[in-house]
Amino acid sequence: MDVEAFMAEHADQSFYEFGVADYFGYIAAMGIVLATGAIGALIYKVGGLRLIGACMAMHAALFINVLVINPKVLLLGFTLVLLGLLVWIRPKISEK
Repeated sequence: MDVEAFMAEHADQSFYEFGVADYFGYIAAMGIVLATGAIGALIYKVGGLRLIGACMAMHAALFINVLVINPKVLLLGFTLVLLGLLVWIRPKISEK
């Protein structure tokens, strides 16, 4: 489904109505947060996993905004499980 058509279809039930440019800007911001978190996680910085978690929260906020559950929510749940596993198995990093 086209993004513009999807947003128009769900505009009446959205908490915040995104324009197409706003939506893609939000997705770009999610990408920046995720990439920064991944770099931080790779170099074992404390904030890396937190930023990855923040990206997952941003993704969840999109579902909450339009009150739509679709198959992508399963992928979000799976990535949250994997993030939790990564946090659990990873050696503790001292916060300095």
